[in-house]
Amino acid sequence: MEDIIGLLARRKESETLPESAFTTIEPKEGTILFVDGGNAELVKAPDFSLNFIRTAGIIFKGKNKIKMQICEFYALFYAERKGEKIIVNSKIVPIKGFCPNEKELSFALMPGEISSFADIARRIAEINLACAMANNIESGSIIALDGNLEAKTEIERAAIEKLRRIAMEKNLGLCAISKTTSMVGYNGESVSFIVAKSAPNERCFVQLAESEPIKTFFLKLHPKSDYIFRCDLFPETGSWIFGQLAFVSNDAVFIGYPYGFVEADMAARISNREKEILRTELMAKAGKKWLEIEQMEKSLNAHGILDSIF
Repeated sequence: MEDIIGLLARRKESETLPESAFTTIEPKEGTILFVDGGNAELVKAPDFSLNFIRTAGIIFKGKNKIKMQICEFYALFYAERKGEKIIVNSKIVPIKGFCPNEKELSFALMPGEISSFADIARRIAEINLACAMANNIESGSIIALDGNLEAKTEIERAAIEKLRRIAMEKNLGLCAISKTTSMVGYNGESVSFIVAKSAPNERCFVQLAESEPIKTFFLKLHPKSDYIFRCDLFPETGSWIFGQLAFVSNDAVFIGYPYGFVEADMAARISNREKEILRTELMAKAGKKWLEIEQMEKSLNAHGILDSIF
């Protein structure tokens, strides 16, 4: 056990960054559109996944919330044969606001669970909402997405490029902030940990990666914060945006984290209780057909039975 603890406590050759690598951030008031999303899987089987997805966009001017918009929809992903291939198609049922175009959400079946396609739909919905709400903020404002600016699929890449064009046309900053990151340094050590132990006791940033066309920074947005956040930018967005992010990162709820993301997360989050209510409503609408749906679910839920026993 001592050996394990020693490994968890990191190596003797631990990496550090010189203080000169960091640039001080000066807080500055501005307008920021924060966008986040949440989803809950209501029913799943090997060949389909039904999800309820919600996205939230909130505009803060300084520390004052001036506008909020919520979008909600159901997204069904199901596998079917097309010629010699099995593909994943989608059916979108809008409830409120902007939804992805289901005709664009068609994919080749990839290894892994079909449930993973809901993350793509939620991501597209977040970007669509950001595009729509960009008309509500003035030049010099910021669009801040939860996550990063990397695209895993062509449809996601196209959506990000559309948002990027809108931001450039309206002279808006565009960034994405990750609460967590798996990036590691030269010795295999967590980059966030390296930055946290190396950063001066002040608001600051350091650029540690660049993968065309994305620049990746790590931010410390409050002197008393123990958290370091990854921030992705495109080249046309400068580090001036960090001052506006720092201005709204001093709330005691999560000091050092932009408060607009806290509110956006709360607005978009789907609790377990809400998930159960949605599932019960679905069960009632399905009527006798629910028995068939439930039977298909059993091919994936046996592990959950064991979990509930122990």
